[in-house]
Amino acid sequence: MFVHKTTLAGGGVAETPLEVDIDGDVVRAQRLMRNVDTAPIYKAARNLHGKIDRWQFLEFRPPIYARITLGAREAGSDLPFGTPTHVVLNSFTPETERTTHYFWSTVRSWGLDDANVSKTYKDMTDLAFAEDARMVEAQQRLIDSDPSGTPLVSLAFDHAALAARRIIKRKLEEEAQATAPAVKASAQRAPARGADVTA
Repeated sequence: MFVHKTTLAGGGVAETPLEVDIDGDVVRAQRLMRNVDTAPIYKAARNLHGKIDRWQFLEFRPPIYARITLGAREAGSDLPFGTPTHVVLNSFTPETERTTHYFWSTVRSWGLDDANVSKTYKDMTDLAFAEDARMVEAQQRLIDSDPSGTPLVSLAFDHAALAARRIIKRKLEEEAQATAPAVKASAQRAPARGADVTA
């Protein structure tokens, strides 16, 4: 089952491998699709009804920022491949072990003076993120319903996300190691309750 069937989904995504590059603490990924079926958002907002070329560029940076650059053109047109159509910025702040605040914003480079395009784009983007929220909440309920603690299964297209998770895990471990000596030293200096500290 795929999400975004009425908004962002289109041809080529499931069939096109995600190319992933890891450069230190930065994960970059891209998916380049040529001559594929259009997506509803491109039909509604950009009048692209036939075959299109589309692209997705993703970049993760710690602590937990993700930038997604998306684009599309009429298949084989002169628009340079990779030109941004819109950019989505994502950031996350964990609240508990099971909940996270999700902040996002999006910008586009076309139709800026067209109120109808703005409304269509906003409505479809809001709907797409609402679909994401329902999916993530359902995943959390499934995880919570399994008391066995069985590790989650990773699929081939999880490669970029897994790389980001490893970076976050390493950063947390490094932070814990760096603060451990200071915490230990502070504990050693603290006087016992009731002790005479005037001497």
